[in-house]
Amino acid sequence: MKIAYLDCFSGASGNMLVGALLDAGLPFDPWRHSLESLGLHGIEPVAEKIVKNGITATHFKIDEGRHEHVHRGLNEIGEIVSKSTLSETVKARTMKVFGEIARVEGEIHGIAPEEVHFHEIGAADSIYDIAGAILGFEMMGIEKAYASKVAVGHGTVRTAHGILPVPAPATIRLLEGIPAYDGGAEDELTTPTGAALLRELVSSFGVFPAMRAEMTGYGAGTKSFPGHPNVLRIVIGESDDSPDTARENVIEIVTNLDTLTPEAAGYARDALLDAGALDVTLEPVTMKKGRAGIVLCAIAHPKDEAALLKTLFRETGTLGARVRRMERVVLRRETVTVSTEWGDIRVKIGCFDTEAVSAAPEYEDCREAARGKNVPFRKVFDEAKRKAEGLK
Repeated sequence: MKIAYLDCFSGASGNMLVGALLDAGLPFDPWRHSLESLGLHGIEPVAEKIVKNGITATHFKIDEGRHEHVHRGLNEIGEIVSKSTLSETVKARTMKVFGEIARVEGEIHGIAPEEVHFHEIGAADSIYDIAGAILGFEMMGIEKAYASKVAVGHGTVRTAHGILPVPAPATIRLLEGIPAYDGGAEDELTTPTGAALLRELVSSFGVFPAMRAEMTGYGAGTKSFPGHPNVLRIVIGESDDSPDTARENVIEIVTNLDTLTPEAAGYARDALLDAGALDVTLEPVTMKKGRAGIVLCAIAHPKDEAALLKTLFRETGTLGARVRRMERVVLRRETVTVSTEWGDIRVKIGCFDTEAVSAAPEYEDCREAARGKNVPFRKVFDEAKRKAEGLK
């Protein structure tokens, strides 16, 4: 599977992402020809090699002398995109990005998304940035993308609405759930367009994935900074994972508890699962001064960290927790339904290299069948597992 990794150490914008794709080998002329079907007359896309703090990169822009900045609404942009000859997938993803920006801008300014008139992003160059980045992913055959945490900058930025803090209100809303940090520059590093594209294109944020790198590209931003090259790097290659496995970034939240009753610990486990944890374990331990205690460990997606920590502190009263970021590898899974004399039971099958390597009957189905037919739970579970294993 072809994957990509976006290194956002200097933030992200639409033209930086397009520039990185072109720098990595996206063929400029076929790409430009496809975008010409948008019917934005007088547009002259330009890609040029420049050097940013010692790094050669591609800077993408629209020739400013050939078009006017026009304020367009969401419906007008939708008409432009729908009339093009771009693939239906590119059209849908392009409008999803514009729709997200319109939703956020509308909430910030207290108006409906359809009433938002795009200023900076309504111009033709931003339509090219968004549609062009999504088209680039399609043309390069990128099936899945990962990214680093995102540098956002600090200070203020001048916009059509006046001077706003960095990150801009729309940017920080679009980055909700995505790991971000300052980045050291007193300027805007990540734009709303860049944030919206990351949200749409990137599956997981964290460390560099297991892959065989084949192409690398650097997309240059317009601004220059003394402390670092203002570029976005993309690395494209083949995933080293089996087609039957997938890697994803997760967090592990761990805390030691010595004042909680077993009943309260069990309730906290259930509350964490309700708050989005993928799994929660409780392990008895002996703590200092010989006190009996419990180690609570929760695994979750990074986007759920804040909600889980809030739940943990409220339900356990712990004074602190350890948070570790890591990767997990998950097996391809299928769910089958088997018939038993006590009813139908769903069974989760783990598959690897055309072989089913595990079978786990659903607890709730087995419980309901055991209660309804007044038979032991273990009997229902074992029968459902035996029948599922017979399907291997």
